[in-house]
Amino acid sequence: MLSNFSGQTRRPRQINLAGRKNQDPFKRTGAISTVDIARKEREARHAKIQEKNATLKIQRVWRGRRDAGRVRRHFREEWDSVSGYLSKTTTPEWTTQELVRNLVLFIRFFTRNGPLLNDELLRAGYLCKKVVIHQRDSNLDWFLGRVFKVLVRRMDTLTFGGNTATDQDLQATADAIGQVLLFLGRTAQVMPALAIQEYHTLTLPPTRTISYYVLLSHLAIKLTKLPNNLQATFTTPAITKTALSPLHSTDASKPQVASAISREFATKFICTENLPTLLAAGDGFDYLCKDDALFASLVGETEYTIPETYKFMDVEQQLWLLSTIIHVSRLKGTLSSGGGDISYLGFLSTMLGTVSKEVATRIDLEDADMADSMDLDDAKDKPQPLPAFVRDQIRWLCQKSTISTLLERAIPLDSPRALSEARILASYALTLILLFPSSRQDLRMWLCLSTTSDGTAALQYFWKAARQTEPFKKIQETSGERNVVRMLKTKLRTAKDNIKRDRDWCIIFLFLELYSLMLTVMDDDDFFSGQKREVIKGTKGAALPINEVVELSIFLKNFGFGVYWNAQQLMDDPSNPQGGAVFESDHKAEENSSLIGLEGMSVGYVKGTVTSLLKQLYMRDSRRRFCPKDHWLMTSHFDMDGFIKDVVHEEEERRIAELHTSDDEDDEDEDVSGMPRMHSSIQQQARKNFLSSVGPRLDIVQNLPFFIPFETRVQIFREFIHSDQVRRREGTTESSMSRHAFDRWDDMDVGRGARHHGTIRREKLFEDAIKEFYDLGETLKEPIQITFIDKFGEAEAGIDGGGVTKEFLTSVTKEAFVPSECGLFCENKDHYLFPNPASILAVRQRAKEIGLSGEETQDQVKEVLKRYEFLGRVVGKCLYEGILLEIGFAGFFLLKWAFKGATNDGYRPSVNDLRDLDEDLYNGMITLKNYTGNVEHDLSIDFTHTTKVLGKNHTVELRPNGANIPVTNANRLEYIHLVSRYQLQTQSEPQTNAFLRGLGLIIRPSWLAMFNQVELQILVAGDLMNAIDVSDLRRHTVYGGIYQRGVDEFGRKGPEHEVIQWFWEVLEEASDEDRRKVLKFVTSVSRAPLLGFKALQPKFSIRDSTSTGAGGEIERLPSASTCVNLLKLPRYRDKETLREKLMYAVNSGAGFDLS
Repeated sequence: MLSNFSGQTRRPRQINLAGRKNQDPFKRTGAISTVDIARKEREARHAKIQEKNATLKIQRVWRGRRDAGRVRRHFREEWDSVSGYLSKTTTPEWTTQELVRNLVLFIRFFTRNGPLLNDELLRAGYLCKKVVIHQRDSNLDWFLGRVFKVLVRRMDTLTFGGNTATDQDLQATADAIGQVLLFLGRTAQVMPALAIQEYHTLTLPPTRTISYYVLLSHLAIKLTKLPNNLQATFTTPAITKTALSPLHSTDASKPQVASAISREFATKFICTENLPTLLAAGDGFDYLCKDDALFASLVGETEYTIPETYKFMDVEQQLWLLSTIIHVSRLKGTLSSGGGDISYLGFLSTMLGTVSKEVATRIDLEDADMADSMDLDDAKDKPQPLPAFVRDQIRWLCQKSTISTLLERAIPLDSPRALSEARILASYALTLILLFPSSRQDLRMWLCLSTTSDGTAALQYFWKAARQTEPFKKIQETSGERNVVRMLKTKLRTAKDNIKRDRDWCIIFLFLELYSLMLTVMDDDDFFSGQKREVIKGTKGAALPINEVVELSIFLKNFGFGVYWNAQQLMDDPSNPQGGAVFESDHKAEENSSLIGLEGMSVGYVKGTVTSLLKQLYMRDSRRRFCPKDHWLMTSHFDMDGFIKDVVHEEEERRIAELHTSDDEDDEDEDVSGMPRMHSSIQQQARKNFLSSVGPRLDIVQNLPFFIPFETRVQIFREFIHSDQVRRREGTTESSMSRHAFDRWDDMDVGRGARHHGTIRREKLFEDAIKEFYDLGETLKEPIQITFIDKFGEAEAGIDGGGVTKEFLTSVTKEAFVPSECGLFCENKDHYLFPNPASILAVRQRAKEIGLSGEETQDQVKEVLKRYEFLGRVVGKCLYEGILLEIGFAGFFLLKWAFKGATNDGYRPSVNDLRDLDEDLYNGMITLKNYTGNVEHDLSIDFTHTTKVLGKNHTVELRPNGANIPVTNANRLEYIHLVSRYQLQTQSEPQTNAFLRGLGLIIRPSWLAMFNQVELQILVAGDLMNAIDVSDLRRHTVYGGIYQRGVDEFGRKGPEHEVIQWFWEVLEEASDEDRRKVLKFVTSVSRAPLLGFKALQPKFSIRDSTSTGAGGEIERLPSASTCVNLLKLPRYRDKETLREKLMYAVNSGAGFDLS
């Protein structure tokens, strides 16, 4: 039974007695609410207690400060009275007892917080003056030490009276500061430990510490508010002397003390921003230059590394420290005339490497162009220019006077320490070359022209040193490519050993830099003379003996192979952070992990340097063999059975990766989500490294192609094209199919897999070709269909199954490549073609003569470049379709095709390439190089070059102000190099770039990089080196008409027709010259395809020419349809008649017209 049940269903009324408002009267009060109330009440009581305690503490502190101030004022008044500070007359020297008393009083009233006002500074100056003139007493050291600490703390809070101060007041202030500094310097010299102690100060921020050298650096900045005359007279010399005082201490001779002082001096004083400028204003550097101990303390005690503390300095401090030391060395003459300790060069090399990224990024920036056209956020991310003083000092290192005398320090290499010194010299020189790419050419040239004290040429000196290094020995030996990674990356037991090996690499790479330059100005006669001839006066030994060149090539082969094959492993080292190297030409970030201790020695740099020199040596060997047969091949390092397949697979992987990279970059360009720049750059760097490491075989084939046989590379080239055709033409690769094979494309738009139709007038081949096909761009790769219009305006009959297209392409090239004075191309004396350098000059000159505007002239120039680009596409189309052209290109021009696709190097003009352009000019340059008289007086040449176009001379300066710079015996190598570069590269650069742009649109430049200039000529025009293989031609010939061989029921071919047998016998018996005439008669090209006649498209064909009259076959001459490679051979009655008619036809030029 429910005792509380009353029979009422209505809820009883709830009455709240807690006194709360706006509460639900029916809601009950819980335990949690009660606890909250209690907590708040407790917190309120605690706050009141804290408030009371704080009030008491404030009162206590205020009373303490008030009383302390009262006491200090009392001590100050007493000190003023007994010290004679307020006396207007000169006070006598203090006794020791008076000195102690005044020191104690001074400490009592001077020890306080807050800014140091001018009246306090004057008192400190007065005290310091009295102390300095007092006789030295070691019993006073404790008091002097206390005053020293107090002054260091208080002087850092020094403030000036503002703009209202009079000149007299400022002079008194400057005099007081000078007295204080003098006291601090004297005291620090007696007690050097004070100079390396740090003292806490209670001024803001609370954790701030101050030391002797920090105070001096702060004072140097603050004193800029004083007039220049006062700085020069009082403060700047005093600061300099005060800074050097601890270094002159008797205790400073102790290694530990000296090391500590020098560390403080370097890391807290001399690296202060703008300090060198202040010191220079008052001849402060004069004091630094007179102190030889300064260099010993700053440069360090070892030639292998810089002081450890320098590595932890801020980069700005490192820059100021480096520039200050360079400036002092200039004043001391350390780098002039080969003087100075060689370890100083090691210090400069290491410090420059440490700040290389900052220097390379900021040294060429100007102060005025930073804040314009950018908001504040962007400005923060932009690098700022180097301070003017820092920039000027670092640039001074690249002066000719310092570089030319660099090797005068070197000792003969048979001395015990010679290799160690060579390491330092090479490290320093290579650092400058990498750090200043714009001065690279000059630096290398000055080094090449320098000699050691015993007359050894720089190239010979570093070559001998390089051969003594461990990396060279290990890699040059058999299977040395296996040692590349170990020599570059494996860490040795001690830091000293690692530095030695890193500098060994510096010797090697400096030699490679210098030798590569000398090869560009060294003709073949010099090259093969060894050391018997001077490449230029004063450079005897620049040409190495041939046996040593072979030795060098072995090292380069092994090293190059190891770097390319192990590129991914070299770039994956976690100890080598990405982004540290900045020395690539035009600052590319690709493959920029530093391999050794020298910043900038990246995988990309190593690849480029080795590749360039290897190609230079290989080209020399190609022109005039000096290496053993098959010396350059490295097929033993590959599985050649599957090599072609592997390379094609790597090419496809790279193509896909590049597509993804391109898509991702497009997405990033459109991304507005604000992804951090650093994250984006890391992703881009990862993609680039991936592309480089996708295929080591592909990289080797494209950059070091001579490692692989030519025939193999040709097969790879055709496989690349085959894969591209399959991808673009939906599985169909033949461009010469019959028309019905393409009928399914007739209804498609021009584009992927489509056949574009062009109507071409015979009399306007080139003009109509541009009109019909220029806008196709890359789509020109697809099959095209041609209809020729004869001179009567009628369409020629026939179906273009590929033969008419071939005739069209070969005809266009024959018309466009006709050499002339102002045409698109011109020829050398051997009739090899290259872009006409005068073509654009002629356009501009004609435009000027008829009064065209600048815009109209530029339109005409663009039209000319458009023609070059289209010609590049046509040549690319012929390569793409396997159509040979009866055209020869100059070797230097073909070199640019190959270098355009190389991933690590570009075309570098050489004096030897001038022979392919103008042999008379080449001979003139060689004569100038070997001239024994006074070049300036006898020849009167300056740094200009004149070209004659349409009867008018056009003169250009080869270097700034070149018209006023005479060519001398000293600078003629530079002149020869500049002439070569202008003639071979600069003069025709727009035309060449346009042609290569068109060529690269059809044939990927990286595919062409697999061949040298001779091989590219064979690729374009066929092989002239080997005789025509008649048996190969016979195996791949197709017969028609009555010559077609029947097949029996078992699939066996019947016997050849008698006339066909006679034809092959005649061809077998003919000379190679006559065979080529027959081949040209039928195919329009006298050379066999690179892969044999199986690759000829269309196939070589023979059919009978039917006659209606009796005996007609005997009288007719053979005829040909070159567009389809068809020979129409009458049915002669005997072999001799066939021979006579065939030879008559091919020698008389009979062809399609006699058909």
